[in-house]
Amino acid sequence: MLCSFVQPVLFHYYATGNLARSVRTDFQEYNRSWDVEYWNFEDDKLPAFLRTLITRPDLALCVRSLQLQGFGDQDLCSPDLMRLLFNAGNALNFKPPAGWRWKGWAEDPEDWSDYEPPTNRTYIVSYENFNPDFLDFHDWLRALAIALTPRTKMLMYVSEGLSELDLFKETKTVLPALKTLALRGANDEDYFLSSIHPLLTAAPNLETLYALDCNGVKNNPSRYSLMAKGDMWIENLAVNKVHKLVLDEIPPAAFEKLIERFVQLEDLEYYIYSWANYPNIMQAISPTKGRLRRLCFGYLPPPAPGHYESRLPDNDYATITSLQEFTQLEELVIDQALLYRKSYGSKGTILVTLLPPSIRRIHLTYVYKSMYEDLMSLAHEAPRSFPNLRSLKIGLSSPIPPDRIAEIEKMKAVESTFVSMGVHVSWAEDLKGPFLYTAIPGGAPGLTVTHVPASKGVWE
Repeated sequence: MLCSFVQPVLFHYYATGNLARSVRTDFQEYNRSWDVEYWNFEDDKLPAFLRTLITRPDLALCVRSLQLQGFGDQDLCSPDLMRLLFNAGNALNFKPPAGWRWKGWAEDPEDWSDYEPPTNRTYIVSYENFNPDFLDFHDWLRALAIALTPRTKMLMYVSEGLSELDLFKETKTVLPALKTLALRGANDEDYFLSSIHPLLTAAPNLETLYALDCNGVKNNPSRYSLMAKGDMWIENLAVNKVHKLVLDEIPPAAFEKLIERFVQLEDLEYYIYSWANYPNIMQAISPTKGRLRRLCFGYLPPPAPGHYESRLPDNDYATITSLQEFTQLEELVIDQALLYRKSYGSKGTILVTLLPPSIRRIHLTYVYKSMYEDLMSLAHEAPRSFPNLRSLKIGLSSPIPPDRIAEIEKMKAVESTFVSMGVHVSWAEDLKGPFLYTAIPGGAPGLTVTHVPASKGVWE
């Protein structure tokens, strides 16, 4: 009786042992990837979970959220369980992986013949005889877990290449309930966004896509150079119902092509690591001006010595000058550096000429110098030009250089003026070296890391 109540609750959310135990946060000038994670080999119980899904389809229908990763211990399965998994995969037309032949086990490494399992034998795995083929087997199991849970609404998928998603090309599996998909790399590896096409095709109602580490340059540098113009990034990409997109740096040409593909996009969050790959953001997002409701655009500074300002380019770059044509825009999260170059002095007009009348929430991030005049102009203009404005959040870059402390303190005086106009003001501390995966709600639990300024703690 108790199981009938408890099991559906337990299966509501399933997470494998997919969380890094620590993150290297120190900075080395020659290595941009300061946020390298450290993983442990762990038994994530995925074969046992799949056995339950197969033998208890009623519990499979209880699964609403999945969190799966590809870096774990070798999956120790009995011949009976292997046959059960094979039959389930065969029913979905999932081709068995190379690791299916059991190479690398400590006792009797005899291959299966025609996928027939050996009987009456004991198999023991150890780190001494670790076989990478079995990582393919683990990836196959993860794809099978997705296919066997058709009511999954939210999927977080951690991988190093996503080739296992090709299994969905040959299957008739449909995931109509999947609304949110969060993808990210592992072990300092990435993938190509086009690799997720088979899974996107199987999820026709996807609305939110987190595509972190989709640059692909580490996965295949030669292919990356061929894709630099952007067309191959969007080939056959089924994203016509996606309303929210969160991704990090890809080639500027690819970024523009990609945004064109998202014909229903209302919420865009984009992060860059270097100013060399800074896109023409206004040109890229212009197709969305009649429907975009939220825009978050920022540079993620490394935890390098020195102040934030030292990481900004001295030369001219395109700033965002006006969003007034974005008639549906309600929320803007943006770095101060994307509004002002280092050489630009505040004249009190930037924000007033930037914002559309529809704006409700403004979040200024990595503010490193005073915006007093601009903020005061905005406060006085708000009742007439921005009647919907209700919230202003200012994230101060930390630490503040000694020569800017006085001007930053003066800037804080704008709060009382905004409050008198009915606008709530809050302040935050923005640290260098934010951990990218905190952009995914629940993407870094248990880790002591710096969050990206716009991060949220829970799934939306």
